[in-house]
Amino acid sequence: MNDEKILHELTIAIKDDIHKFASKSKQTSKLMKFLNFFIQIFNKDFMEKYSTTIYPNVYFPDSFGTVKRWQILAHEWVHLRGGKKSQFLFSLKYLFPQWLFVLSLLSFLAIPFSNFWLLNLLWLVLLAPLPAYWRMQEELDGYTMNLVIHNTLSGSISPFTISWLETQFTGPGYYFMWPFKKNIANRLSTRVGQVLTGQYDKIYPYSKVREIIILNK
Repeated sequence: MNDEKILHELTIAIKDDIHKFASKSKQTSKLMKFLNFFIQIFNKDFMEKYSTTIYPNVYFPDSFGTVKRWQILAHEWVHLRGGKKSQFLFSLKYLFPQWLFVLSLLSFLAIPFSNFWLLNLLWLVLLAPLPAYWRMQEELDGYTMNLVIHNTLSGSISPFTISWLETQFTGPGYYFMWPFKKNIANRLSTRVGQVLTGQYDKIYPYSKVREIIILNK
C-alpha cells in the first residue's frame, strides 16, 4: 500500500473540489489553541488526538502519521463538501442546539427594565451536552467514509470498527451528540449494509476515495 501516494492524490482531489483547501498543523494554530481553552473542559485530547475541520481547512495534530492523515482527510472531505454551499448554515446546523446559548446575552438588554433577564439566562442550559441531530447526521455521513475505507482495504467491516464508531456518537469526543445507543447502532448497521452491497461505490466523494485506494494497493 503506497500511503504517501494515496495522501498526495487525495489532497489533489480535495483541492480540485474545495476552493482554498489546506491541511494545517493544530500545534501552530492560534485558532486551535483558542478553541482548546474551552473544549478541553470536556475533551482533554482535542489537540493531540482529534483533527478539526473549519472550512476550508483541516487541522491535524503533528503526531499523526501518513496512514492516519489520509484516512481522516477522506472523512473530513465529506464535511468540507457539507459546508461548500454555505459554511455559515452548515456551522449553525452542526453546532445546534448548543450555539443557542448566545441568546442568554439578551439578559443584558432586559436588566434595566425588569427581572426578565433571569429568564434569558435559561438559554445557558443549552450549553449542556444535549442531543444534536444535525451533528449526528453529518458525522454519520463522515463515518460512512470510514466504513468505505475499511471495506475497500479488507473486503469487510469488523465488529470492532462498528463498536468503536458507536462510541464516537455517544461519548465526549463530539460532546455526547447522540446518546441513544440502540438508535445509533441501528443507523450504523444500515450504513454498513449499504457499504457492503456497493451502494456507495458510485456516490462522490466516497467513490473517488475508493478509486484512489484501489489504484495504490
